Amino acid sequence: MRVFDVSSDRASALATRLSRAGYPVTAADTPDPSGFSLVVNATPLGMRPDDPLPLDPALLSPEMLVADVVMKPRVTSFLEQARARRCEIQLGEAVMLYQLDAQIEFFRENLVVGAPAAR
Repeated sequence: MRVFDVSSDRASALATRLSRAGYPVTAADTPDPSGFSLVVNATPLGMRPDDPLPLDPALLSPEMLVADVVMKPRVTSFLEQARARRCEIQLGEAVMLYQLDAQIEFFRENLVVGAPAAR
């Protein structure tokens, strides 16, 4: 796995956390998906029509599955570019749905029962 962020410190911090969890990961200096079969935009880029793309779509190839976490618009410019390059795409809403069980479990384990509600 390779992670990229415009902030190299954030990319390094995420790579370190994932490595500690047992995932083979490195922080990248550029958003280059070459050699990978799964490419995920996990940024908010794509929510606004004037947002730049998270990476150069010319680097995408048909054997890649390209996913986006952005849910609106349903098909982002990034996903449109990936589809135009014959990549299989995964919409943001589907990405979110696959995370629901993990989110529910997280809140069940971390919810303090009987704590007063925040106002």
